[in-house]
Parts: sequence; C-alpha cells; structure tokens
Amino acid sequence: MDENNKQEVVLSAPAAGETTPALKVRRSFSSIEKLFAWICIVLGFFYCKAFPMSLTHFGASIFIVSLYAVTFIVLRGRARFGALQTAVLVSAGLALVSALIWADPGTAFLCFCYTLMAYAYLVYSTTGNSLENGFNDLISADLVRAFFSLPFSSFAKLFPALFSDPADGSRGKGVLRTALKILFGLALAVIPTVIVVMLLSYDVNFSWMLDSMFRYDGAELANNVICFIFGMPVAMYLFGLYFSAVGGKFSDGTGAQRFIDHAEKVRVLPPVTAAAAVLPLLFVYAVFFVSQWGYYTSAFTGVLPEGLSYAEYARGGFFELCSVAFINLLAVVAIGRYMKRGGEVLNKILCMLLAAATLVLIATAMSKLALYIGRYGLTRDRVQAAWFMILLTLLFLIVVIKQFVPRFKAVAVSMTVTVVMLLALSLCGPNRLIAKYNVDKYISGELAYVDVDTLHYLGDDAIPDMLRLEKHMSEHSSLSAKGALDAFLRDRFGTGHEYGKLVYYLDMRASEKPDWSEYSLSTLKAERLLRGREIHDSVIEELNPDV
Repeated sequence: MDENNKQEVVLSAPAAGETTPALKVRRSFSSIEKLFAWICIVLGFFYCKAFPMSLTHFGASIFIVSLYAVTFIVLRGRARFGALQTAVLVSAGLALVSALIWADPGTAFLCFCYTLMAYAYLVYSTTGNSLENGFNDLISADLVRAFFSLPFSSFAKLFPALFSDPADGSRGKGVLRTALKILFGLALAVIPTVIVVMLLSYDVNFSWMLDSMFRYDGAELANNVICFIFGMPVAMYLFGLYFSAVGGKFSDGTGAQRFIDHAEKVRVLPPVTAAAAVLPLLFVYAVFFVSQWGYYTSAFTGVLPEGLSYAEYARGGFFELCSVAFINLLAVVAIGRYMKRGGEVLNKILCMLLAAATLVLIATAMSKLALYIGRYGLTRDRVQAAWFMILLTLLFLIVVIKQFVPRFKAVAVSMTVTVVMLLALSLCGPNRLIAKYNVDKYISGELAYVDVDTLHYLGDDAIPDMLRLEKHMSEHSSLSAKGALDAFLRDRFGTGHEYGKLVYYLDMRASEKPDWSEYSLSTLKAERLLRGREIHDSVIEELNPDV
C-alpha cells in the first residue's frame, strides 16, 4: 500500500438508535506529507513577499520554480504526464521565460497567472482526477474542479498534517512531532511579540538595544508578519489541492457522466424562445449595417468621412463594436449550452448568423484601428485591443467550424487558441514592439510626432529604442542634451521640449537601482546600455534636492 494513502480505522460513538459503534476512517500522513505541509507555509509566506508578482519578476520566478519543483518531488511516482499535461507544462515554462525576459508588468501579470493556473491543473490531472483522458471538451469542468473543488474541499487539512503522527510508524520517540509543535508555537508568538515590540519602541534605549542586537527594522518586521498572516490561506490552498488530488475521492470514474447529465438538465430553453431572443439582435445589426455602411466602410478605403479627424473617426464606436462582439460570443455560448435538443438546425442557423454579423463588426473595428495606428503609432491600449479582436475572430471561426463538424472539440480548441495567443503576446514583448515601431516610424518620417511619455511608461523594455531616439534627436536638434534638459525643466508641464523630456527620463532611469527581485533580462540590458551615460546635475538636483 502507498504510504501516502494509509488510513486508520477508529471507533466513533454510535449514532442515535444504533447499538454498535460506527467505523470512521481517519487519513494518516506520511513524513514527506508532513514536511510538505510545513513547506506550504514557507511557500505561502514567499508568495506574499513576491506579491504583486507583476513587479517582482525574478523573485516571483523563483517562487514559481520552487512551487513546481517541491510539489512534483513530493508527487514522484504518483504523477503521470500524458501528452496534454506535457504541453501544459511546456506552455507554463514558456510563460515563465517570457516574464523573465521582459520588464512589462502587464505581460508578467498574465504570465504568472497562467503558471499558477497550470500548476493547479497539473496537480489535478497528473494524479488521475481528470473527467476524461486526453484532449476533450470536459477540460472546462476539469479546470473548475482543479481551481475550486479540490483545494477548498480539503482547505483545513493543513493543520492535521502538521501535528498528526506519521503514517510510517515513526511516532515512537515523538521528537519530530515535538519539534514541529514548538516551531508552530513560536510562529503563533510572532504576531503578539511584534505588536509588543512596536509599542515599546517609543523608548529610545529599547530601540537602540534592539538595533544593536538584531538590526531591528520595524517596517520590515511588520511586513513579514503581514506576509505570514496572509500566507496561511495560500498554504492551506496548496496543501488542500495536494490532499484532494492524491486522496482519490475526485477520481471515482463517474464524474464525466455526472457532468454530461448535468449539462443535459440545464438545456431548458425551447428553440423557439432562443430564436425569439436572437432575431431582434439580428434585425438591429441589419439596420445598423445599412444605415452606417458608408461611414464604417471608410476604414477599408482609408478615406475619412467629411468633417471628422483621424482620432474622432477611429475612436468613434470602436469600443462599442468590441463590446457588441463580446456580447455576441456570450449569446452563442448560451445558445449552445441552454437550448433544448431537437433544434439543432435552428441552433446552427442562429450561431452562423451571429458569427457572420460579429466578423463584419470585428473587421470594421480592426480597419479603424489600423487607420489610427498608421496615423498616431502604437500604444499599449491599441496593441491589447488588436490582440483581443484577433482572439475573438479566431473564437468565432471555431464556432463556424463547429456548425459543420459536430464532433469538433470546440471548447478544448478554444482554450488552446487562447493559451497560444497569450504566449504569442507575452513572448513578442509588446512594450518592446511598441517602442521599436514608434521610433522607427518617427525616424523614417512616417510619424510626425513621437510621444516620449508613452515610451517612458513602457519601462525598461523601451530603453534601447529611447537611446536610439535620443541619438537621432541630438543629431537633428540645435540644442545640446543639457540645453534641451534645462528648457524642459523650466517648462516641465508645458507642451513641446520632447528632446529635453527624453533626456530627463533617461537620466532619471540611469540614477535608479531596482530591488533584486524586480530584475528581468530587459532590466539588465537597460542598465548595461545606460551604464557610463552622463547624468546631468539638474536631474540629480531634481531627484535629490538636499544634495
């Protein structure tokens, strides 16, 4: 018998009306599981130290690698990686690599979220809890079970694991158990001790003594206490996920059929009702296309409607079109999910009409966006909007394919496409792409103006192109870098002085020193390029008035 699944049968008091004691099965924990429970507390603490993970690229990456390594060492011999699990693991690795390469917080946030989601799914699926093996449409239900059902069903199992006797029979001496109890008692004493120390720190002699003994830092100590407190629920979640995954109660072989039966029960929408709900939308789209045909098709010809600027035309209705496309996607999902059987032909017609209308809306919005980018360059919002519309286009094409190929695994393919799109966005380095595009277009003369503020907000990913832009401006400006900087500082909140503003931002970044946990390869490259660059005295005075 696997030592991780040893159980102890104990007698419990008989229930009312019974004459014999009831049998109760108590789960025992092996030494490695007890050690893992304590490691979960440490991981929870460091998760909070790395939070928000979008700003601590290197620190968060160490946490992610440690989490995966420790968990699958504990699961050695029990975890079974199929083709799907291997693909998920590889994709999580690519997401982590992307977060280490680029300094963009938005990209890092998406990457770290995905790696944590992939972790939960891998612990769930590699231990045999999947509803169906392989690539299938029940993966959406698997994700819900992995993220919520497993960890929260055993959320409090962390504490029995910490203090129960080991299942391998090594309870005799009780040395390990006593040591763990002492450590837990010390951990409980941390909070009241810190509060008392902070209250008594008003005394100068007491504070001096603490500083000399422990190099006492009240703010850092308080931060560690907060991380310990909020790290406990994280530890309970991690151990609860592990405990349920290896416990086997979610892998009884009947989950898939129960899910299919439940999916059939929620099909309560009569076909005629679905048609009545969708036809008004289709009528509105028809009227809209006819009434606005000339206005919106101007984007395809590149000719602006009379009386509108590029900005007014491109922004007008753009986000509304995106919102309508997303609503249509929800409508298609609702029809497929809740419409009763027997209306398959009507289902296909409704979904096809909604998909066709949406694809026209997306094409129009994309054309308007392309017109705007060609005139004013790239920004984060424009890149994210383009990415979202491309993703919506792919999802609606999947909807169309599903209508002609009933056995097509639309849900699984949609999730795969979403992950691939996420990795593509992350690995390309959107901030680096934006900076390079805008600087290239400005230097070539295709853009009349470059927004230095936008480049600055792109962070370290934009530093190579900002330096390239500085060199170009210095060669085509009558002002020296010092003169341009002085002009900008005299009129800091005015318009113009883009050259001085650029010099100021570069000087300011060159004078900064990020925390070790915030580093990425892009940050290292930026510091290497900025090293040895002259920092002007006016910027030093601006940043440090006391110098």
